[in-house]
Amino acid sequence: MKVKHASLAAGVSLSMLCSSHVAWAQSDQGARPTQPDDPAPPPGGRNSDAAAQETQDDVIVVTGIRASLESAARIKRDSDQVVDSIVADDIGKFPDSTVAAALQRVPGVQVLVGTTSQIDDPLVRGLEDIETTLNGREAFFGTSRGFEFQYLPAEVLAGADVYKSNTADLIEGGVAGYINLKLRRPFDFEDGLTIAGSARATYSIKAEQVSPSASVLVARRWETGIGDVGVLLNGAWSSNYFNRPIAYVGSGRSSEFAGSPAAGSNAYLPGNFGAVTEAGVYQIPQVNFAVQWEATPELEVLVDGLWTANRRSYLIGRTTYNLFDASSITNIQTDENCVNARVDSNGYFDPNSTTVQSLCRASSLTANEVETNVRSEAQHRTEDLFIGGVGLEYESGRFLGTLDVSAQHSTAINEGFIFGVGEIIDSVAITTEDDGSFNARASGDALSDPSVYTVVGGYYEYRERWFNDQYAIKADGKYDTDGLLDYLQAGLRFTDRDVGYRRAAGGPGSPAAGDYVVPVSSLGFGDDFYEYTAVQENNDGAEYAVPSRAALFDADVQQTIREFYNYPKPENDPAAGFDASEKVYAGYLQGRYEVPVSDAIRIDGLIGARLSKVDRQISGAGTVNGEVVPVERSTSETDALPNASARLGLGPNFQMRATYGRTVSRPPFSQLDPGLSYVPVTDQDPDVIGSGDAGNPDLRSQKADAFDLTAEYYFSRGGYIAVGGFYKSIKDRVVNEVRRETIDTRQYDINRPRNIGSANLYGVELSTQFFFDFLPGALSGFGMFGNYTIVESEVTTETDRLYGYPLQGVSRDNWNLGLIYEQLGLNGRLVYTYRSSYFDYDLSGAGSTVHEDEIFLNWVKPNGRLDFSVGYDITPMMTVSVDGTNLTGAKYVNYQGYEYNWSSVRNDDTTLSAGIRFRF
Repeated sequence: MKVKHASLAAGVSLSMLCSSHVAWAQSDQGARPTQPDDPAPPPGGRNSDAAAQETQDDVIVVTGIRASLESAARIKRDSDQVVDSIVADDIGKFPDSTVAAALQRVPGVQVLVGTTSQIDDPLVRGLEDIETTLNGREAFFGTSRGFEFQYLPAEVLAGADVYKSNTADLIEGGVAGYINLKLRRPFDFEDGLTIAGSARATYSIKAEQVSPSASVLVARRWETGIGDVGVLLNGAWSSNYFNRPIAYVGSGRSSEFAGSPAAGSNAYLPGNFGAVTEAGVYQIPQVNFAVQWEATPELEVLVDGLWTANRRSYLIGRTTYNLFDASSITNIQTDENCVNARVDSNGYFDPNSTTVQSLCRASSLTANEVETNVRSEAQHRTEDLFIGGVGLEYESGRFLGTLDVSAQHSTAINEGFIFGVGEIIDSVAITTEDDGSFNARASGDALSDPSVYTVVGGYYEYRERWFNDQYAIKADGKYDTDGLLDYLQAGLRFTDRDVGYRRAAGGPGSPAAGDYVVPVSSLGFGDDFYEYTAVQENNDGAEYAVPSRAALFDADVQQTIREFYNYPKPENDPAAGFDASEKVYAGYLQGRYEVPVSDAIRIDGLIGARLSKVDRQISGAGTVNGEVVPVERSTSETDALPNASARLGLGPNFQMRATYGRTVSRPPFSQLDPGLSYVPVTDQDPDVIGSGDAGNPDLRSQKADAFDLTAEYYFSRGGYIAVGGFYKSIKDRVVNEVRRETIDTRQYDINRPRNIGSANLYGVELSTQFFFDFLPGALSGFGMFGNYTIVESEVTTETDRLYGYPLQGVSRDNWNLGLIYEQLGLNGRLVYTYRSSYFDYDLSGAGSTVHEDEIFLNWVKPNGRLDFSVGYDITPMMTVSVDGTNLTGAKYVNYQGYEYNWSSVRNDDTTLSAGIRFRF
């Protein structure tokens, strides 16, 4: 059957402009062809701008926003797995510049906002253990097992599939799920030359900067004497400014201890109050290429590769009021939020103490003659990822075979320099806000005149390097059969991976003359040594002078600081590095069955199993009682991963499916690292509790038995309503735990991962999308989509202290609601995304945060974001658009244990952008 490709309608995004097809083809993994009785498009006057429908040989091709949603619905319907998809136009039409941001619209997918105010890696049903592939090849950064989605521009993708149920042919590694990202290939295009591109400018409200981005694709396809040949080159680049103000309080502390400046108030006080500004710029260059050759009608050859990178330079400007170093704390007012607390001799909460005090939270106070520390951390980070390979596809008769040989290499270098200055200010008034957070008002022009700054504390510098290499070979075969069994699949895969990490870090304590004694001006730095932070909402709208990023990365400035402290540049730390190697052997066998009960009823599905074996070695060192102790581990694991599914089709529009699959997630090497990373506590305050991070070389792989049950009704072309239930029984789930440890006679709260035994996760997903074709005229261009996921989880190991508590990072309620419009050359979307509260750390082992409760968790409050995108088609080949993100000004707000025990507020940015897309 001959298919006529429709000319591209106005309103398509760059990613659709880059292809003459409406939807990218789903892989053979579990797919079935569209049923001939798929519901026809409803009658009605849809404008050609909205659908651009053309017919030849009874084939309808649709382009535009609606086309992308229809394609996603078709993939969902046709798959043997539980899968939700985003096709290229769907990503392009959202106000999202990265894949991570676009994936948050998928039912059950949650996201986090990172340091750069950019949406980071997604979570599937609250779990981060996702196996990610790029055109079927495993993809990850550095020592992790995850892919950093925010570093892949959305423009370069043809689509993304989010698999929530497992099958034997999928690469093992995702207890949460499996995401396959699809890049463009030359044979996606017709014969001839295709050029497409885009340019965009994004204004960041908090950074007060304009960030540019651009992309271009060039593809050519020929018919030659040696077969069809296609080449493609696709590149994208963006420079992104960010500024994320944060306000926080330090570890809670009783006012009642010897020498306390607030003795006699019986109050629960913040140990300190501070403000942080994370500001800077990061650049993301990306290039991918592909060459396809149809050597014979049976044999196709593909050579392709991708390079993507991140270049980030930023400053963390931290200003801290050390309240318990004040000469006195007066005007203390307390509220009704009271606790019975076990405290030690320094006023910190200690679950092992026999001293119990009844304390009420301070709602306001004044700290007098306050020691203030202004500490800047300048950081440069570079990351590079290369993935490339050669693939062969051979098809003859009933047999289809593929062979893929690939390699990937990634490196990351992170270097930073920390230096502290400060002054003693007359007074700071702190009051509680309506949301439970604190606001500080410093007297006079505190921290705005750096000429009075003195040297405070020591300095600290570090240089980290990660490296990773993996080689993989994968062979798959599929044979079509007759009868009950539709086809048989089998495959083998082998990978060899080497990773490593190195760290050089160190710094001295306070200067010999003491803190707040030596003027910074005496070191000879000029006026350009400082820069000003963004306005801090929780610091009475103040901005502060802090040592600048440029100055702290000046080699002469660094050397001057080293000479002042008489401290050498640090060498590699033997307790902060590791090497690991891992070999994985895997094979699978799977069959698809199909039982045509009647013309209206059908049953089909998959039955299979995957067997994998991993051999791993890791060597490094840990710190035990101040001594560096070598650590080596050799492990071998074998996992059998069965799967089964059944789909019942009742008539042309309704189907139900049930699936089962066992999955495994291996711990990332960063969690297996036996090393310890912490910034030493200076002599400025001997009672301060430090913090740090460490790995756990004894972590076990997580395993899960997952069950899904869905019902789906497709009532029009692209319109559907679906409901699904899911249940996961997880063994050896990993959580982060903070515990008090003694290092070099000082106390630190160290964050380490650990296994918690068993846990359950279950819930319900609802999703729908529909279009208002029944409305007259221009109103028929409206459509809506939405999804709602309820996730319940609990730790089921009775001997674990978290028994009965939810899993780390899992929000109970998650939903999206979107309104779309496409008519008369105008297209737009308005989308609201919400996730409810969750906890991200277990603080029960950290004495500074334990009240009378045995369990004490760090909770994140609910968060919702509103985004929009509006475009207009100047010509069928050129579109202009404006977009906005986080119009609600959503914030990350967390608290410890009790909602009134506020910990920090992170102010996420709002952006507005304008751009143009073209093709010729």
